[in-house]
Amino acid sequence: MKKSFKLLSAMLMVVVLVFSLTGCGVDMSKMKGDWKVKTIDAKTPAEYVTAKGILVLNNVNITDDKITLKKFDPSTGSEATETYNVTKKSNGIEGRTDAHKDEKNPDITFELLDNGTLKTKYTDAEVIYEKGTLNLAEEYAKIVGVPSGEEEGGEEGGEEGSEEGEEE
Repeated sequence: MKKSFKLLSAMLMVVVLVFSLTGCGVDMSKMKGDWKVKTIDAKTPAEYVTAKGILVLNNVNITDDKITLKKFDPSTGSEATETYNVTKKSNGIEGRTDAHKDEKNPDITFELLDNGTLKTKYTDAEVIYEKGTLNLAEEYAKIVGVPSGEEEGGEEGGEEGSEEGEEE
């Protein structure tokens, strides 16, 4: 009886140890850094706004304890910033604003996918992010057809494919 009790105790300790190691959360080194919108429901931001009339264009910066979401606000012509506190999960992170820190449901979630991209939901759309950042004002101008900068006629002559200043 004494042997079976010791064996059962040892097995229980192993189970507790396994659960404590696996419950630590996602590897933040893979999630930290700058991220840009790649696709929304498998469409580029330009294709999605044409199909749905909704512009989803933002940059995300993730640190160990914060998510910073930057969106372009066309009404002001500038970026609007939202900041969330990070809670690590097994396959990603959740973010809550200070105002919602005690609520059960997060304000935003990001799941790390096997291919090194991030996935989140925006309303009912699946948004995929890849490493990097976008110049939000320039991207907005390209998508909605508003000339960016002060140059006239800059749309002709192959501005497509130009990724000056963008590092990955």
